[in-house]
Amino acid sequence: MVAKDDTAKKEKDVQALEEICENTRGIRRVVNRILDHLHEYH
Repeated sequence: MVAKDDTAKKEKDVQALEEICENTRGIRRVVNRILDHLHEYH
């Protein structure tokens, strides 16, 4: 029973990490786009 709970928790943790990675990539894209626009004006 403990092994099942542990596996479920690990799967949930992995899903959370994957979501964080996706969000981080999205943030990086937005920041890069902003920086590109700023460089165009200078």
